[in-house]
Amino acid sequence: MNNPRLFRFTSWRLFVSAALTLLSLMNTLAYAEEHRFNVQGVLGTSMDVTFHGVDKQQAEQALIAAQTHIEKLQSSLSSWQQDSAITMLNNTHKLNQAPNELVSVLTLCEKWLRNSNNYFSCRLGEFKQQWQTAQSSQTLPNRVALRTRARALARMPSPIHINDHQIVLEDGVVLDIDGIAKGWIIDSTMRLLKSELPQSTGIKLDIGGDLLLAGKPATSDYWQVGVNANDTDKTATLAIPSGAIATSGHSERFYEIDRQKFSHLLAPKEGWPVEDAPSATVFAADAATADAIATALSVQNPTKGIDWVNQLQGVEALVEQGQLAFASDGWNKLVNSDTSNSALAKLRIDYQIPNISATQYHRPYLAIWLTTTDNQVVRHLLLLGESERWAKENKRWWRRAGRRTPGILDAISRPTRRPGKYHIIWDGLDDNGKPASNQNLVLHIEAAREVGGHNYKKIVLNNSPIALDAEGELGVISVTY
Repeated sequence: MNNPRLFRFTSWRLFVSAALTLLSLMNTLAYAEEHRFNVQGVLGTSMDVTFHGVDKQQAEQALIAAQTHIEKLQSSLSSWQQDSAITMLNNTHKLNQAPNELVSVLTLCEKWLRNSNNYFSCRLGEFKQQWQTAQSSQTLPNRVALRTRARALARMPSPIHINDHQIVLEDGVVLDIDGIAKGWIIDSTMRLLKSELPQSTGIKLDIGGDLLLAGKPATSDYWQVGVNANDTDKTATLAIPSGAIATSGHSERFYEIDRQKFSHLLAPKEGWPVEDAPSATVFAADAATADAIATALSVQNPTKGIDWVNQLQGVEALVEQGQLAFASDGWNKLVNSDTSNSALAKLRIDYQIPNISATQYHRPYLAIWLTTTDNQVVRHLLLLGESERWAKENKRWWRRAGRRTPGILDAISRPTRRPGKYHIIWDGLDDNGKPASNQNLVLHIEAAREVGGHNYKKIVLNNSPIALDAEGELGVISVTY
């Protein structure tokens, strides 16, 4: 005979098990739920928001709150609004009750001016105005006068004086905070969204191409983000955790004067548009940081810019100039391996500049580059020496690689180095920032010295360590994987 107590216990256990299974299923469905929204006319562009792990009604309410929040911030930080706080400060040079957001943004402006060695600056408002006037009148500004004024501004300890909520701006200074304000607004809006939706498992916020990611998507621990080279060809898909992506470039906005086009990005130390400058894609913890660094990278030599990024914690960057691409040390780790067609090689080249006794000693010009076995250039690894006249004395490099890549010296050359031991590491990418095959590669090293000698080494790589003795202008060379 069946035991009724056992039956009731078993039924209850089955009920609890079914309830827990249903609850788990409901949690999984809620986690997987995704809602996407596109809103036009936000900060003069469009806003795309994706929510994970909340229902549609919750997402819609949070979206409305975000729009209201952005409009409030825009009334303080937009240089295009005549009644905004930043416009009033520029006009009157004093605000007694400055809003918190303006105080925060101006504090960041001065921080990144110092951190970037003046390559990022919010002090360029007067130059922006002059270039807008020049476009209207079709008359170029006086370049010498702009340079003199720009360098005087750069030397100022701080033209912005902040005391609690009172801001005083020195006479003659006009601020342009566009290079960081949008990133700051994105960060602030994300904080609002997270407070509105604490149960959300992931939020993606994109305003005009500047992207901030929080949590994670439903089906992965990483967000998939496509990045483009030279504004046209897709180069890679990034798999990134929470953080921000910002880009800066020159192709879409410009001043046009007498049928000439000038970049909208101005060199802070010149007050003049940057010519043939790179575009940059930056990954950082927050959007304001990514914004500032991307802007700074777009107004300086890409090699020096990447050296700077490599000193910053939690920041990675890809800088592109023409057909060349330069990646920070950790950029490769962000590239989704599923999109790579070849294994990435890590190659270390140790080289030496020998100490040569000579009456007239000049440091040698040095070129190190990789090609395929049929002489197709894969990657320019190092160019020491910034004068084209002497760079051409490295005849093999110039004939086979240098002359085929206009502007290469301006893009990646560094100053010559004193005698000593040095090394470089190849990250497995070609000049376009794409993964390169590690098969059939040849390493070339060439050095030439004014009033000195010329030497060249060609090394066929075979996945084994290689060591070469010193010869002339080239010291000991070793290659390891």
